[in-house]
Amino acid sequence: MMSMLADISIRIASHLLKNGVLSRQLSPSSHRRLKKILGSVSRELRREICREVVHSNGRVVASGPFKGMKISGRASWGEGDMLPKYLGSYEEELAPFFDEMKSVPLDLVINVGAAEGFYSVGTAMILMTDRVIAVDIDQAALDVTQENADLNDVGHKIEVLLALDAEGLHKLASTAGRCLIISDCEGFELELFSDRVIETLKNSFCLVECHDFIGKNVADILTKRFVASHEIELIDEGARNPNQYDVLRRKDSLDRWLAVSEGRPEIMRWFVARPKR
Repeated sequence: MMSMLADISIRIASHLLKNGVLSRQLSPSSHRRLKKILGSVSRELRREICREVVHSNGRVVASGPFKGMKISGRASWGEGDMLPKYLGSYEEELAPFFDEMKSVPLDLVINVGAAEGFYSVGTAMILMTDRVIAVDIDQAALDVTQENADLNDVGHKIEVLLALDAEGLHKLASTAGRCLIISDCEGFELELFSDRVIETLKNSFCLVECHDFIGKNVADILTKRFVASHEIELIDEGARNPNQYDVLRRKDSLDRWLAVSEGRPEIMRWFVARPKR
């Protein structure tokens, strides 16, 4: 099936290139069609590589701050970025932050946009906290999160919550002491972190994935809101080195780079806020 798909895709792509590049430029419609074809092929290739990695290493995170975490393999959002998670390359820019947080006692971790629970389960495993709330708008995501929590023997630490708005976050944070808020809520971050919420977070830490491609400079807006009470750090998406993973050493260049790709629409940025006092 894979070879048939690849053959058909190559034929179509060659046709588009022949009729577009020879005229020096692909038409917008041909460009979109070519990207769609290449995207389909790359997803199939990544699935095959993922199966090989799992066959070799099991469904276990191989490196990074959550090394040793077991992952069920079920995805609730798209592909779930399972392959880079198994490798340990997923959002590796954040590894120093999580290493730093290991020494900070926390009353509560709230993971908004938990998906399959990578950060909910990971923080329950490595941070000094007895309570993690995993939030998502999809019940299926919360079910997988609970499954992954049980796989790693931290199910007793994790609560799941279907959806959370600014008022709900304010209530949760105001009843806890020092919190860590991890947010990946696809553009809802500006609504979630209202001025009222930030007032309750003056002694807490925040890690926010900024979805600037929604049309607003999220990092700049959040900086202005948090700067009076927090030290701000902005972390840009960095390079990946697929050659550091032994399981990929016998793969060709295309497969190696596909394995560590996270399919970002643009260079991602994360906002980190640490309390000043």
